[in-house]
Amino acid sequence: MASSDLPPLLPYHTPEPRLRPLAIPVLGTLGLFFGLLRLMFAGTVLLFLLTNGDQKRFMAELYRDDRLSLVLAYARPVVFVALSLFLVVGSVGALRGRPRGRSALLRFGVAELIAQAGSIVARYAVERPTLARLSGRITELLGPRAQTDPAAGETAFWVEVGLGVGMALLCLYHFRRADVRRVFAATQSATGVTS
Repeated sequence: MASSDLPPLLPYHTPEPRLRPLAIPVLGTLGLFFGLLRLMFAGTVLLFLLTNGDQKRFMAELYRDDRLSLVLAYARPVVFVALSLFLVVGSVGALRGRPRGRSALLRFGVAELIAQAGSIVARYAVERPTLARLSGRITELLGPRAQTDPAAGETAFWVEVGLGVGMALLCLYHFRRADVRRVFAATQSATGVTS
């Protein structure tokens, strides 16, 4: 068969397959897992604080003279529920190749670092001194149930901070890389969606 007998090439151009950097599916999946897990924990704490009558009375009595500590006790789970939702939405968007997913994960990284820094400052500048000052009132309110291990609470706090900062730094580093930006820019130009 001669080359002149072949049908003409199709009038459209087949684009080259786009290889996604491994960071996109790995961080998208990790962000989805971490976001849902933290949403479950922070959401549970928030629901407990808002719906448990005994806990509400205990918090009101404990912090009756210190409204800042009371506000911080309720604000932390609210902030981390919101950040967890932001991480989940951004991760789903990144997994689907949406430019807004990349943008959301970059914003999550910045917001998470700010929230964790604020959490550390609040813990050591406000909460710990307040709890040390109120330890007699805690024992008075709870009685023998007040025997808790402060090292366990400290460990849990630093694990939460470490995981949050780690996820934020991973998002900020990998989603700013040139190869990742190119993939999302190509998706944006192909779909015509602006972020």
